[in-house]
Amino acid sequence: QRCPFGFFSFTSNIDSHWISSGTSADRVLEVHGAVKWLQCSKPCCPDVWKAPADLCLAEDPHTHRVQGVLPSCPKCKAVARPNVQMFGGDSGFSRARRGAQNTRYDAWVNSLASRPDVSSLSVVCLEVGCGLTVPTVRRELEKVVQRFPGGRLIRVNPENPGLAKELVEKGVSLPLPAAAAIEKLSQQVAQTEEIMQATYVLWGQEGGCEIRAPFGTCLGRLLRLVETQGRMTVEFKPDVVGIVKQAMGPRTEPLTLERSVPMDMYQEVKVGDGAKLEVTAIIRVMAKFSGGSSSVGGFSLNAPLATRVDQAGNSYGAKVVLVERGPSWNEQGQRTGAGPGGTCVNVGCVPKKLMFMAAAHREMMVGELATAKGYGFTVPEGAGKVQWEALQQRRDEYVKKLNKNYTAGWQKEGVEIVEGTAQFVDSSTVEVQRKDGSKTTLCGKKILIACGGIPDAPPIPGIEHAINSDGFFELKKQPKKVAVIGAGYIAVEMAGILHALGSETHLYFRGDTVLRRGFDPFIVKILMEALEHHGPVLHRNSQPSRITKQSNGLLTYTATEGSNAEQKVYTDFDCILLAIGRKPVTDQLGLQKCGVLTNKSGHIVVDAFENTNVPGIYAIGDATSTGFELTPVAIAAGRRLADRLFLGEGRARIAYEQIATVVFSHPPIGCIGLTEPQAKAEFGEANVKVKQSSFASMLYAFNDDGKKVKTGLKLVLKMPEERVVGLHCIGPYSDEMMQGFAVAVRMGATRADFEASVAIHPTIAEEFVTFGGWGQEKNGDQVRAQLPPYLKPKPVLSDFATGAALGAAAAGAIATAVVAMEEKQDLLQQHPIRFGSALLREVCPIMLVVGMQVQTHFKGYVCKLLDEVNHAFSQPEYQKAAEGCEDRRSLLKETRNIQFEVLPKYGIEATEKGTSIMAAWISSAQNGIKDVDDKVAASMHLSRIAYASKLPLAKNKAKEAVPTPAQTPQTQSVAVERAPFPEKKASAPPGKPPPAAPPKATPLGVATPPVAFGSPPWQPAVEKEEKPVEKKEPPKPKPKPKEEKPPQALTVTLTRFSTWEDPTPQRFQVELMSNTKVSELRAKIAELCALDDSETRKVKLIKRKKAGFVTAQETESVSSEVFVHQIEKWPK
Repeated sequence: QRCPFGFFSFTSNIDSHWISSGTSADRVLEVHGAVKWLQCSKPCCPDVWKAPADLCLAEDPHTHRVQGVLPSCPKCKAVARPNVQMFGGDSGFSRARRGAQNTRYDAWVNSLASRPDVSSLSVVCLEVGCGLTVPTVRRELEKVVQRFPGGRLIRVNPENPGLAKELVEKGVSLPLPAAAAIEKLSQQVAQTEEIMQATYVLWGQEGGCEIRAPFGTCLGRLLRLVETQGRMTVEFKPDVVGIVKQAMGPRTEPLTLERSVPMDMYQEVKVGDGAKLEVTAIIRVMAKFSGGSSSVGGFSLNAPLATRVDQAGNSYGAKVVLVERGPSWNEQGQRTGAGPGGTCVNVGCVPKKLMFMAAAHREMMVGELATAKGYGFTVPEGAGKVQWEALQQRRDEYVKKLNKNYTAGWQKEGVEIVEGTAQFVDSSTVEVQRKDGSKTTLCGKKILIACGGIPDAPPIPGIEHAINSDGFFELKKQPKKVAVIGAGYIAVEMAGILHALGSETHLYFRGDTVLRRGFDPFIVKILMEALEHHGPVLHRNSQPSRITKQSNGLLTYTATEGSNAEQKVYTDFDCILLAIGRKPVTDQLGLQKCGVLTNKSGHIVVDAFENTNVPGIYAIGDATSTGFELTPVAIAAGRRLADRLFLGEGRARIAYEQIATVVFSHPPIGCIGLTEPQAKAEFGEANVKVKQSSFASMLYAFNDDGKKVKTGLKLVLKMPEERVVGLHCIGPYSDEMMQGFAVAVRMGATRADFEASVAIHPTIAEEFVTFGGWGQEKNGDQVRAQLPPYLKPKPVLSDFATGAALGAAAAGAIATAVVAMEEKQDLLQQHPIRFGSALLREVCPIMLVVGMQVQTHFKGYVCKLLDEVNHAFSQPEYQKAAEGCEDRRSLLKETRNIQFEVLPKYGIEATEKGTSIMAAWISSAQNGIKDVDDKVAASMHLSRIAYASKLPLAKNKAKEAVPTPAQTPQTQSVAVERAPFPEKKASAPPGKPPPAAPPKATPLGVATPPVAFGSPPWQPAVEKEEKPVEKKEPPKPKPKPKEEKPPQALTVTLTRFSTWEDPTPQRFQVELMSNTKVSELRAKIAELCALDDSETRKVKLIKRKKAGFVTAQETESVSSEVFVHQIEKWPK
């Protein structure tokens, strides 16, 4: 099974040990002959013959000559000699036997090389003890390895283990004695033997076969195994045939089906007797074992950031192996590996945040920005001195605690941990080298790379004297004077921490500012001001040249600065910290062996779903090309990946477009979304609007003016809806406030949504929801507030109150709305989305829902009342704006529980005729439903259906649908008191008559004519007074009623598809009349399929209609055009 095409021994040994050990003589090439075969010494002929087992010869101890009769040639009687090629040119050597062996060898190699699937063949050349003196075997195996794309060379040689340059990627050296190497290889083979065996079913129209092979065996190998066992011969063709998800015909042995997976490759095969068999289904069946062994479902390479994937994968039933590199250091003693938890836990976010908070505590006590004294605290002399050793010890203990938590979590989830560094052997195999030098091979169908990154360093002289950002956490004592080199967020954070802790800090960076990439210029400007006045010493336009060590142990830093490239020397540094960026640790993985692509910087190229270019290999985290080297991003990506791989959520992905991030600078920065330049580049300058503000935080209320740091906030808005596409802030506590705003921005919040929130005062964050009032704009140093024109008139209060008919059940149901109106049409034109969503969420419940206590408050924009609803609903922007529904189909689907559960409780027959009887529905709901909650639910759903269906109800139908109070005295109603609009000639929407003048205001509490419950939102309130007299048109002749056809007898075929254990479909012939109700058909199905009551309600009828499938509930009855295509039994 391991070698479907067997193996061949190409040996220069002359002792015939291969044949003696049981190897078939047809699979051995003894390139220098064998001592157990004889030939004529002359030679008189090319014949060779087997030597007798015992030659009966002895050796003279003095002369060392042979005593006895030497073997002779049977033809010429000359002395026979061993059929061995001697050194120095042996012209008498008979090549007849070796020629036959060579012919068989060439035929075997050529048969493999000529196969159509040669690229997928794994040809392994195991070379044992072949030296350089007689390199015949050595050269032959090197030639074979180069001949096959999947060729691999294992060179076992303690003296000459080297590989040629062209074989480095295809070979591996084992500098061990032969016995030790074979023992090591046997251990690897024993480990792979533990992989669970599965039964593979190759099935087609004329039969097939089953074969046992390791779980995860590819199709090409399965076919080769079948072929070599003589059960089939294989013919390859490029065409791909279709999937059949279940095997056909009887099986050769009973199987316990635990999991079946259709393979994704298909070929054409034929049975051994010559009859062709097209394989339409390859099904992998994993049988249950009592031993409890499980398959390797996948593993992660050096993946501390892949913890969520590991835990999720294990919880979904897959076996997960985690290759953890652990902490490591380079030759200079600098840290290159993190440990459990990855960069974040060990040398990143966690210890950095602890140092940041330590610096913040000291910053409040001493320094220019100290605030403690202002708040009345006594700060003694010498306060603020950092006990560096104590701080480092507590920090490291905290990190070790997290390391233990990670390890315990992996063990609890059943994740197997292998410590070491991993390298790919091929796309499904990884070799792990442990710290003790031993190696382990892992195989898996799914491999996740999350190896992270390490700090980068410039190639300058003396670089070994500097430390990187990881080395910062190895410092045993606080440096008095330190240089930080870099312009990114790591350099800014490190420089800020060291300066705030009291070290003399110099920050060197290229360019005029730090944080030049990905941060808004407004935020960067405030940060630069803070750094210049209260931060480390800044050195602009500086590039590193060299680092040297002084005689006193301090360091000298030489930099190239300015436009004239002037060399400047800075001396007496205790420490020089490099923070110029990070690079992925991918060069150590052997990605070229499995074909995984990387970009120029070494990052693994992935798509939006973390897929690499090699199927089955995935990557997340800092080592990928996503551009987000953030721990939460890797965690979220790991969760989505696990959902796709093990839960079947094929489209689950992380949205990289809007990811919030913070910088723990002094002061801290938070941001999400686009910067102002990015937004203008994407949407155009005319479509982008910004709101920004800067001020001094209340934290510095008692500081002098020169000892305060500005706080800055900025919104980037996309016009015309003013959607927030970017949010940026800098100042105290910016890091803590970002999370909530990130949720709002991700949900598509607009400026109106922000300003509709009541501010929390006094806080920094309240500026985001106020910005000094509506329309605040920055004009130099002056801030002026601009109110929109429709807010200039004084607001008018209008109450929506319940009528007397509601009684006690409706007591206190009061809704208030602030109404301010001047330009009614301008409002819809300037704020259509804001206005429409407000109507849908707030106005409709007030109009339609009885007994619901609704209180609406619209701040800063106008809520048009009932006579504006029709116009708002006619806007095309609102066709998909209903609550929680994306389209009309989802709206209709949402109402089915009302139709078939709520209405039948009151004896109201649920009908499916569609929108043409919507008015009858409303009337039935009004008269029949007594329960307030059911009434509310029915009304809301019916109104949504009416809205989604865009019902063009005629006025006469609408009037018939809404009975008057006199007709239905039990009707509950809502009394509406309207607020007067400013006196202005109302303009009509296009294509509509001008609306009637609104009524005058009435005192609060006086009931006005009610709006009947169930009235659709497009219909204004029924008002009896001041009803305009309409000219009556002559009635149109009524159309003749259509003649109803008598019911017809139908024969309907029902097909029930079951599971793989019972593959035969069940078909029923049912005699029905064309006017049979759906409920009657459902009952008939339940009787035929022996379903219980709970399952009967879940029967799903599907009929074919045009190109798609629709539910049978969309037809009033089963007619001659209905064909029941499928019946499914849920939830099985």
